[in-house]
Amino acid sequence: MNNRIDNIFRDKVAELNTVPKEVQWTPEKGWTHYQQTYNHSKTSLRRIALIATSTAAAIALIIVFAVNCNVFAPEVIALQNQTDSITEQRLPNGSRVWINKNSTIAYSIRKSGEFTMDIDGEIYLETEGAAKAPYTLRAGNAIISIKKQAALNVKAYPNDNDIDITVSRGSVKVADNILGQGLSLLVTKDNYCSVSRTNSLVFATSNNNPNYLAWKTGNIAFDNTPMITVTQVLEKFYGQDIEIADDTIAYLSFTGTFTNLSLDSILAAIEDKTAIKATRLHDKVIISK
Repeated sequence: MNNRIDNIFRDKVAELNTVPKEVQWTPEKGWTHYQQTYNHSKTSLRRIALIATSTAAAIALIIVFAVNCNVFAPEVIALQNQTDSITEQRLPNGSRVWINKNSTIAYSIRKSGEFTMDIDGEIYLETEGAAKAPYTLRAGNAIISIKKQAALNVKAYPNDNDIDITVSRGSVKVADNILGQGLSLLVTKDNYCSVSRTNSLVFATSNNNPNYLAWKTGNIAFDNTPMITVTQVLEKFYGQDIEIADDTIAYLSFTGTFTNLSLDSILAAIEDKTAIKATRLHDKVIISK
């Protein structure tokens, strides 16, 4: 079609053989002018088409980049426990979380089910549906990955030197965010993992602490436990300074189980079963013979 129009125009221009001398025009000049004008129009149309195509491609790249870089990130929900008791929450994906005192979590759930949680303090989490959508927990410099249903305790208070992870059901992978997830450790049921905040050290071992969930259950158990360990557990659980006045008492063993009792009641039970005495002095408890 375009070639036919070109030929007709060229023939008509060629027929104009006689023009006044004062007119600076020839059939060759007319044809050249036509070509320049017509080709310019075609070039402009090509340029417009190229710009439109480039813009569409750029928009597509922006959308892909936004999705990959989480520009369209899901809502982040923060829960903070500033009470003197434990907070329990059922999350939208069916998981359950217990939040210890002075602890905060911030979580998000994507439409795919992918779950992410940041932890500051101490929590106990029971996951649901993790076999289809992975869970990622971040606590300090520790990264915890869960791909199957699991239950675990995470203790990551800012002033603690280590982040402690104890698994009571299933298995998780734990890594340091500096070393990367390629060097993660698999932590299985009844095992414990610690991530150092200072030197990126990650190690796992069997859990020998029967009281790691005392904050959640209210149960405290001692089985031939040295008195120095007994006092450390009680200090942490009740927030009370306890001092052993006599070094000979430090490794005196004690056995006993307590559920939701006051510190004074436990100290009275220790006095009944041993030859030691617990005395309150100002803001401390002194353990002596």
